[in-house]
Amino acid sequence: MLKNKEKIKEIRKKSDQFVVVCGPSGSGKTMVIKHLVDNYGFLEPSFFTTRELRSGEKEIGGTYLNHDEFMEKAMDGEVFLGARNYGNAYGYDLDKIFKNIMDGSNVVVEAPSSILITDVSYFLPQSTILGIIPLTSEEVGVQLNERALNNKKDLTIRLLNSEIEKEYIVYCCGLIDIIPILPTHGMPKNTLFQVDRLMDKKGFKKTK
Repeated sequence: MLKNKEKIKEIRKKSDQFVVVCGPSGSGKTMVIKHLVDNYGFLEPSFFTTRELRSGEKEIGGTYLNHDEFMEKAMDGEVFLGARNYGNAYGYDLDKIFKNIMDGSNVVVEAPSSILITDVSYFLPQSTILGIIPLTSEEVGVQLNERALNNKKDLTIRLLNSEIEKEYIVYCCGLIDIIPILPTHGMPKNTLFQVDRLMDKKGFKKTK
């Protein structure tokens, strides 16, 4: 059985099977990922997180671990693209990603923070990286207000960080191969049209 370092080497070799979606909270990452899963047959691998359910939430979308459990997996090399964001840890299950890739599946993952883009470009050098850049913080605020955020402080921090993440994505566009997606508030079809055009250019075919 391959060791974790060898699995990462294999993943890097086959990284053209990946689409990575990055952008500020509330920029539309979840919508884009769902579109790729539903219409292009991409797999979204399960992830680990230390974030607990917010008030009103029914599920996190990943596997909850306490901080000690997450740290243990990370130290054992079982976490892929691990990161901390807004006080919580996130990362993908290395074994499941490895299995998906070796099965020949196309995989879509989310960068927990746009600051991770340079790490993504190293671990997934041939991947297609989508950088979602909202035009204004007001657009992000509308989306965040629809979430079950715990408090106004959390909302304020995310809005401030959205501007930082936007600037970082734009900066990184000059360093590595990132395809900017410019969403239009209230017009999700516009965002998905840009994604579809890019997928066609990259040779990813719709399954339905």
